[in-house]
Amino acid sequence: MSIFGDLGNCLISTKMINNSKKFHIPLPVKLLVVVLLCLFFGEYLNPNIKSIFFAISCSIKTILTFFLPVIIFSYLFACLISFEQGAIVFVISIITLVCCSNFLTAWISYFVGNAIFNGFCQHLEQSGDVHRILAPMWSFKLPALVKNEHALFSGLILGCFFAYRPSLYAKKIGNALKLCADFFLNKLFIPVVPLFVLGYVLELEYKGQLVSAFKSYGPILGIVAATEFVYIGILYAIGAKFSIFRWATFIKNIFPSAITGFSTMSSAATLPVTMKGAELNTRDPELAKAIIPTTCNIHMIGDGIAICMLAMAMFVTFGHPIPSIPDYFIFSLYFVLAKFAVAGVPGGGVIAIIPVLEAHLGFQPAMISLITAIYIMFDPITTTANVTGNGAFAIIFAKIYKLIEKVFLKKAHECSAVQDDDNDQESRTA
Repeated sequence: MSIFGDLGNCLISTKMINNSKKFHIPLPVKLLVVVLLCLFFGEYLNPNIKSIFFAISCSIKTILTFFLPVIIFSYLFACLISFEQGAIVFVISIITLVCCSNFLTAWISYFVGNAIFNGFCQHLEQSGDVHRILAPMWSFKLPALVKNEHALFSGLILGCFFAYRPSLYAKKIGNALKLCADFFLNKLFIPVVPLFVLGYVLELEYKGQLVSAFKSYGPILGIVAATEFVYIGILYAIGAKFSIFRWATFIKNIFPSAITGFSTMSSAATLPVTMKGAELNTRDPELAKAIIPTTCNIHMIGDGIAICMLAMAMFVTFGHPIPSIPDYFIFSLYFVLAKFAVAGVPGGGVIAIIPVLEAHLGFQPAMISLITAIYIMFDPITTTANVTGNGAFAIIFAKIYKLIEKVFLKKAHECSAVQDDDNDQESRTA
């Protein structure tokens, strides 16, 4: 099991680098200030000024869209190539379980959102003039280097190939690409996210829809948070085999991680605390050291529920029908793959899903901006759900993986016994 400890320590050191520098003012606070300023003072701005800010937002969106395929490929390729061939059973097991969990999360969000928001739609305040258009002061387009889905599948195939056939050169390329993607997001995109959101929020204000939209999201975010923690509580109950005492013990062990996640809004910052809780809950420190860092960015229950349920809410508040089951099924498949390309930066979860929302759910630019702003402002709750959900995943995965190990060890023992019998038979024949 020492390979798991090495894998865990390696991934911890990599992810902690992303968290080494913090914003002086938290990004959710900046976005909240932007929204409040638009709410109270937006009507006093000259339409030409609004048009300039809207053009800036559109320009940032165009640049992000241009580089997004490279970013998706870089993170997905670097993530998959980091797995060690020596732990192939562990790698296959954890990727399979993570995919199943992310897929289940997407569909729980769909059915809960569909059941609640369809009825909730009748109580939403509809106002504004959707036909009132704020044109950007300027616009430009950049040619698409490659489609996002092509980048996604290329990163998946090449990452799996070089994970199975390790190459030092491929690892260097993967690390270099990831560093470039980190630089673009951390140094170029994240600092201008408030400006990116500002133009689209001003567009909503210009149409008279801003007040009604944000009034709707108070109860919606309450529903999202309740869904996250009820689902995570059920996962802990399954891990505890529905023993109330063991369930309470699991929650007590992971509670420090929840507090750390809420206060830091960073899954990477909670890694040591989350790992400690997972070690106590799984009673297998080496396995916990492999599970928690490996799943830190690719398995985020709070992130998945928040994005998918907010997407359902967006359709309601923008007057669109909730997607059909066939359409959502296609989205959920791409959603599962895109989760492997999530960047460890503020808003990284929704940034990776933006092309999937646009391509398979028909999200409009204003919807993209609004879901980005709300997602980041909701980040303390989402991060809390992410780290506690990862703790529950560690318990369940540890139980399943130990069963898988027993099956493989048994088969290996049987194969060894058969080989020994064949050798004995050959010896007697000779």
